[in-house]
Order: sequence, then C-alpha cells, then structure tokens
Amino acid sequence: MNQTLHIQLSDQAFASLERTANATDQPLEVIAALWLEQVATQRDDPLDALIGSFSSAGSD
Repeated sequence: MNQTLHIQLSDQAFASLERTANATDQPLEVIAALWLEQVATQRDDPLDALIGSFSSAGSD
C-alpha cells in the first residue's frame, strides 16, 4: 500500500531535489520518494567506521 507524507524541506534540500528532478526529467515527487525509500531501507554496515583507520600491505 502507498502512503502520503507531507513534509517541509529547507530551501537547499528542495533545490537539490529540484535539480535532480530536472536533470532526470522526473517529477519532483518521484525523486523525493525514491530518495526517502533508499535511505529508509539502507542497512548500516558496522565496519564502515573502520575504513581507512589502519594501513595494511593489501590493496583490497
């Protein structure tokens, strides 16, 4: 089921959404919904905090 959400954004956040919508020729609402869905379903990797914290001989 789809849900409706009314939000207020900063001018900067709105401008960023608007630029992306214009660049992709998509409605602003579609871009906002995609961004929110991506962030809401993103899983945090507990090892992200360790990236670059030590050096090793390995390249990968």
